[in-house]
Amino acid sequence: MSEDSSRTPSHRRPTRRSAHTTGAAHAHYSSLGRKPAAGAARHASAHAPSRRAGAQQGASSYENLSHGTRRKVYGDRTPHRTRGGGDGNRLGAALGLAVVIAFLVAGVLLWTHRKVDVTVNGEQASIRIGSSLEDVHTASGVKTTPGDYVSVGGNVLSKGKGYAFAVSVDGTELSPKKAADYHIRGGEEIDFADGGNRMEAYDVEYREVQPKLVFQGEWGSVSYVGQWGKVGRQEIRTGRKSKEVSDSEWAEEVQDCVIVTKNPQPADGKKLVALTFDDGPSTYTEAYLKILEEHHAKATFFALGENVEAYPELARKVSEAGHQICNHSTHHPSLSTLDAEGFRSEIVGAHDIIKEATGVETTTIRPPYGDFDRNCWVMSAGAISASVLWNQDTLDWTMPGPDTIVNNALAGIEPGSVILMHDGGGARDQDVQALPTIIERLQSSGYELVTLSELLASDPDIPEAVVTGNATMPDDAIWPTEIGEATSEVTEVG
Repeated sequence: MSEDSSRTPSHRRPTRRSAHTTGAAHAHYSSLGRKPAAGAARHASAHAPSRRAGAQQGASSYENLSHGTRRKVYGDRTPHRTRGGGDGNRLGAALGLAVVIAFLVAGVLLWTHRKVDVTVNGEQASIRIGSSLEDVHTASGVKTTPGDYVSVGGNVLSKGKGYAFAVSVDGTELSPKKAADYHIRGGEEIDFADGGNRMEAYDVEYREVQPKLVFQGEWGSVSYVGQWGKVGRQEIRTGRKSKEVSDSEWAEEVQDCVIVTKNPQPADGKKLVALTFDDGPSTYTEAYLKILEEHHAKATFFALGENVEAYPELARKVSEAGHQICNHSTHHPSLSTLDAEGFRSEIVGAHDIIKEATGVETTTIRPPYGDFDRNCWVMSAGAISASVLWNQDTLDWTMPGPDTIVNNALAGIEPGSVILMHDGGGARDQDVQALPTIIERLQSSGYELVTLSELLASDPDIPEAVVTGNATMPDDAIWPTEIGEATSEVTEVG
């Protein structure tokens, strides 16, 4: 070996360690019964310097193990001890949190299970908050007699098998369902009483019940719709145990159509009267309008449809002068002698003619000859809101003379009176002569002559819709086809 070759450069000095490492690798693989691959040996040799550098940087050493292998040991690090300390901290925090939660749960339980003061049948009692009324009933020792178990018809099926008690809380009686759902809050006044009956289970069907036309009041100058009719829905119950059938319950109670008859009664005895003229318009209409204007009086004209067609401009003058115009039929027949179709033709026909001539819509009529019975109301089918007669008849149609007409108009006059005169249907000269005297004597006695609507408005018992003179049947109402007895209270007409 030459001198140059015997000198190994500094970067070649680890050769012996590499050889040793290679030998260790051989020994390791030998222990496994196989030879190391050439690549493995080279790998071990190539990485030996870096391991030494790592050992120096980490202040580590190697510990010889069996079979020529070594384990790296760190002299200044204790990883297991470090990890053990972190676990201990976390365990302590968890235990602390558990203690806090336990205290909170205990506090909640104590609060929700605390006792509160209540009054039970006049006696003070301490009851756990949230207790049911059944618990209170049991704890209080109040004695009550249970109700019975009954059929849909009210017959007893089992004695004492009804509700255990009835109960009121702070003066309000609770239904069995509300009583079962109620829980004590504290401070209540609770009163137990004997239990009510409990009804058997049942099946339900429904049937429609039609309203009937009923009448209230025997006599008066005005009859009007006090209540429109509405269909009812009746609940039919069939008991599952008893098989009994009961129809005493209503899902929607039937509402009869009620016709009220009365004399208008002005509030506070106010001296109001209504002057009315039938059968116009006619050649006398303008004379009446002039007299009324001169005396600052108002009147109501019940016009015939055929005469309105003949004198539409006079009908308009009546309305424009501030007087009321209403329906007296189309051709002046006796309405009770007509069939339903003929009746409606007479009434509805006149309605339409008056509206076309004057723009006035009216559902208030005066029947010719005062002929309007209960069957006429049935035939009206909701086209009429009020039928107006009179209680002061001048008998002017007999032409008894102006003085007699005056006397007949004023005899027995009182607030709310309706005076009957005529505008057509014959010679009305006597009426024209009598009218100024009638008005002057009434006014000198403190009376005011008003329209029919104004007179009706003075009576607080007459519905506002009727007062307008043009009330119509609501969309949800139905007109009865039968006459019956009143089965429901009268409500104000819509």
